[in-house]
Amino acid sequence: MRKEIYATLQVADHEIRILVGELHNGRLYILKVERVPHTSIVNNEIVSQTSIVEAIKKALVNIEKNVKIKVTRVLLVVPSFNLQRINRSLHVDINDPLNRILKDNIENLYRLALNQKPVENMELINAEIYRYKVNGVHVYKVPLNEKAGRLFAEVDLYYVNRNIVYQLASIVEQSGLEILDVCVDQIAVGKEASLYDVNNQQYIVAMQVERQATTLGLFYKGRLIHSEIIDVSLEKWTQKIVKMFEIPYEVAVRLMFNNIDLDAKIVHTDPICLWSKEKKNYTCSQQDLMDVVGEDINEFIDKIKEACQDIISTNQARFVLVGEGSMIKGINNRLAKELNCQVDKYLPSTLGARDGSLVAMLGTFYNHIDHRNWQVYKQDSIDEHKDLELVKNKQDENNITKRLKTIFNQNK
Repeated sequence: MRKEIYATLQVADHEIRILVGELHNGRLYILKVERVPHTSIVNNEIVSQTSIVEAIKKALVNIEKNVKIKVTRVLLVVPSFNLQRINRSLHVDINDPLNRILKDNIENLYRLALNQKPVENMELINAEIYRYKVNGVHVYKVPLNEKAGRLFAEVDLYYVNRNIVYQLASIVEQSGLEILDVCVDQIAVGKEASLYDVNNQQYIVAMQVERQATTLGLFYKGRLIHSEIIDVSLEKWTQKIVKMFEIPYEVAVRLMFNNIDLDAKIVHTDPICLWSKEKKNYTCSQQDLMDVVGEDINEFIDKIKEACQDIISTNQARFVLVGEGSMIKGINNRLAKELNCQVDKYLPSTLGARDGSLVAMLGTFYNHIDHRNWQVYKQDSIDEHKDLELVKNKQDENNITKRLKTIFNQNK
């Protein structure tokens, strides 16, 4: 079986992340993870594309230097900014002489879904068929080779703010890359964390905690029902540590992730950091850090409790923590106590990617693999590699970057 190389790109609020993996015999092997900081996103808005483009180019150079792979196409993670879900019932006629449901019929359903009437100022990113109807019977698995005269399907269409999508497409293009496929971050989180269980009667809230904001995704009976971005972040903690101790930002970040413990039974007063300034020596302890961010931690929990109060009140809710913030010590246990419900921290099991901040990137990869059977174009992320025999024929008409650019030009 031919090996395939895929690269996933996520533009997070403080850094770009590129994950390069090799798919071989159905398993994903991580080859390289690159994370390069940028300063181009403020209050969840891209204020300048330059810093992001430079960060991506730097990451691509590092990848080519270290693993001898030149990435030309990426799977793009799209933030669920103003996410809107629209349900559609679609159908296709079965033209097989034996009335068998074939692969072409499933492809036609997805083609119908992706060509639905556009929504003003929104861009269709994902179409997810969650249920089929064959001869009056609902099924959740793809009914290949079943016999029927017509195949029905229930589809969830996920739209995201158009400006965000175009900005990301422009960034990718300026970086010298093409977009192989796109995926909303919360759909990707659900894929990687196995939240699409149609038999699960619980409300599952995926909580993606990042530096500048937290994204909440509500899953129920195997579907992403709703997503919302709330003003709950780690940036305030970091800035307070920087201001209080007058230390560099990156040092404050390391102190926060390595020493703040939201569920600590004993808070230590021993020095954990020593530095000098103007010929004077300074130290700080875990107790000092907790005192600085204590009020912000309580505010963080109160805002989450307020945003999720209706779900919590059902007594049937479970929270799954992902994102960079999920790596804060004790955050899941503290939230479980305060919210009075089950809170799990999800950590990927894939070697080389055992980090909460990479969950959406891994899920984007698996979402692409799940859908590629119903797609016309079948490429990976590179054109050349000395150890691989790759498909050379490019299908430009299916290039998502060019499709988005064409739409943008038509709307001018």
